[in-house]
Amino acid sequence: MKKFLLIALLMVATFVSANAQTENSHLLFKGIPIDGEISSFVAKLQQKGYVVTDRSTPDKIMLTGKFSGKNVSVKVEAAQTSHTAYCVHVFFPVCEKWVDLELFYKNLTSSYINKYGEPLDSKHEFLPPYDDPSSTLQMMAVEEGKCNYLSTFRAEHGIIMVEILNLKCVRAVYIDAMNFQLYEKEQQDDI
Repeated sequence: MKKFLLIALLMVATFVSANAQTENSHLLFKGIPIDGEISSFVAKLQQKGYVVTDRSTPDKIMLTGKFSGKNVSVKVEAAQTSHTAYCVHVFFPVCEKWVDLELFYKNLTSSYINKYGEPLDSKHEFLPPYDDPSSTLQMMAVEEGKCNYLSTFRAEHGIIMVEILNLKCVRAVYIDAMNFQLYEKEQQDDI
């Protein structure tokens, strides 16, 4: 899973380089550009009905609200120095049965395919010892982090990833290409 996330992040960096001429454009989440100071971005989400649940760190804020017709938790991340928003995580409700979790993942992925086209990359596999396709232990594999269901989409001005987490839920991650580059620069400057 970490290798796939690294590949996705490299795709974001490549995407930024390829789209440098559109400097003032950002990936949208709920119609809001993922840009600006994190508190300003979160205030715009609050105007859309989201409620802040945790502000314990200046570069990560948790909210709850509605997304795609579901009650969700949302985490907004920002670069540590500039506090510029660059990433939004959407955590969908927990599913207790594999059939429900997989169906939700497939339906959500299908919605992204309809909007953004085929994924740049996609993995749908279980890792040993759960790699037997006839296994009935899929949820155990999910809980143990042995389920690699992840699709990465190229959106205008960023990347969107949809994955099944070991928390027994689906997560969609929106990464703004330009501000991710700022986040990486600030990380490197800190080393």
